[in-house]
Amino acid sequence: MEFGDRDLSSAIALLTRGVEAADTRPAITWLGTRRGQDGVALADAFEDLTTAYRVAAGQDPDRQECQELAIAWAEGALSTLTTRGALDPVSGLATRDYLATRLRDLARLGHAARFRLLLVGGGPDPRRLSAMLRAARIAAELLGSFERIETPAQLTGGRIGAVVRVDDGLEAGVAGMRRAIARIDGESAVATLDTHELPGTVDEVSAFLDAL
Repeated sequence: MEFGDRDLSSAIALLTRGVEAADTRPAITWLGTRRGQDGVALADAFEDLTTAYRVAAGQDPDRQECQELAIAWAEGALSTLTTRGALDPVSGLATRDYLATRLRDLARLGHAARFRLLLVGGGPDPRRLSAMLRAARIAAELLGSFERIETPAQLTGGRIGAVVRVDDGLEAGVAGMRRAIARIDGESAVATLDTHELPGTVDEVSAFLDAL
């Protein structure tokens, strides 16, 4: 059974058994972990849970079940980043190679047109500690400004890139990030903030990142 290009048959089967046994936690943990490992945005994982839960139980998941999904999603995402060596050791953000992998996945699935790469320019202070602190603050602002956003990645020159969905909230999210960057870097040293269309084919990804 396909919902939004993601197979939910296993999740529905597990949740159905969980509802019958009055214990949905194993099914929710399975779904959250899988979505985190697959790089699916948390908002989309919540949508998957709601869709599967409605089919399995005829109602929406409660707050506790949503919290369990979020925890499992975070653990799955962190596990994948760690095992793939996809965390930049300086900033703690995802690496360029991990970002390239996600861009290739989107191109391979034919989903590139639904997303943009949001690129934040480097900060005014290139020193390592300052760059680390800035990266953490920028990443937090990105995650708070966009409902559906993928793991921010550290790029060359202190820049940060993140894949965001093209939707009604994109323009407002970009405007909010401009204000946030001004607060972080100072009004007189505002970094650039641009959005870029994603490459439509797998073979174009490397050249796309090199040209940024």
